[in-house]
Amino acid sequence: MPAPLPGAVTGESAASPMTVCVDRVEDESGFRALEAEWTALLGACSDRNLFLSWDWVSLWWTIYGQGSRLHLLVARDAGGQLLGIAPLKKRRLSVLGVGLGQVVEFIGTGGDVTPERLDFIIRPGAEAPVAAAMVAALYEDGSVAGLDLKPMAASSPARPFLVAALAGHGGHAATETPHSVCPVLTLPPTWEEFVHGRSKNYRKKIGEYQRRGARDFGATVRLTTSPDELGRDMSVLIDLHARRWDGSSRAFRTPAYVEFHRRFAERLLAAGRLRLFVLDSPNGPLAALYCFAQDGRYYFYQSGRDPERSRHRPGLVLMHAAIQHAIEEGVGVFDFLSGGEAYKYIWAGEEQASVHLEHWRTAPARFVARARPWLRRVRHPLTPELAPPTPSESGGSL
Repeated sequence: MPAPLPGAVTGESAASPMTVCVDRVEDESGFRALEAEWTALLGACSDRNLFLSWDWVSLWWTIYGQGSRLHLLVARDAGGQLLGIAPLKKRRLSVLGVGLGQVVEFIGTGGDVTPERLDFIIRPGAEAPVAAAMVAALYEDGSVAGLDLKPMAASSPARPFLVAALAGHGGHAATETPHSVCPVLTLPPTWEEFVHGRSKNYRKKIGEYQRRGARDFGATVRLTTSPDELGRDMSVLIDLHARRWDGSSRAFRTPAYVEFHRRFAERLLAAGRLRLFVLDSPNGPLAALYCFAQDGRYYFYQSGRDPERSRHRPGLVLMHAAIQHAIEEGVGVFDFLSGGEAYKYIWAGEEQASVHLEHWRTAPARFVARARPWLRRVRHPLTPELAPPTPSESGGSL
């Protein structure tokens, strides 16, 4: 077996003879060096969630990482093959200026740009030994007061092994509580099957809205395809979203949020994975829909529409067109992301859940971690970033 890297922890799972070496990556250069291996490892997993991709995680860290410390865990076998990556960071837990240690959480939590269904990225079949070795590595660090993992995919193959491994540390069991659900639509192979599967009323109303938009505005659907179009269409999306919500949505309100999505959309466009739809007219855009495409799944992230054209239901018309485009592209799942807005269930027939997984070494750390969100709301009830988001950050309303 090769010598462990600096800061590494080695161990064997009782359930498997596999030897796992876990290295902590806490510097930017080490993070960047993982890009190719990270992408290949995620590609080998059954759930290639876009929010676990190198593009999303690295960009989130670049824009929102200030105030936290990198704490990536990288697991390899005896031959050096990559077995797993835990995309984690550490932040200080304190009360009244008194430090209670470091809290470990997913990269992606804590900013106004939020991901869905996060996880440890582990090669299929290696979940048990890698989860055990990663937990051992986490708690070898005496500064770690606990784990606060959300939103963690309820369907994660690693989750039960993490829970079991955590039970052996600190004398406390891990706790899991429901966090969020994402409505999803499983798509049929043909557009005809989709249309025939809708109700008679749905087909009638959508047809009416399409004809009315074409008649009154000359409305047509357009997909962003070039860098020049991207700059313009992102501005259209931001403007229509702001007009629709008149300041009551937290999306696109901060410079960091806007910068993140402009840069992320550029990456997606270059990779052929951006799906930014605009319902256009000679007199100006009526609606915009911001989606990502990856591995047979569309992710609907955000939208906007002209509030003065509500009677024509441009958002519904554009969503209908986006679903048609997804089916014709051969996509199998349309993911509406978190939020229980009623309009999503016009199409969605299933849900995918996330949980909040916590494990604390001490009772004071557990109490403070759970009380802090409530205390902040009491002290700063009007602070926008602490208020419950309306609409949900992913999706909004049509």
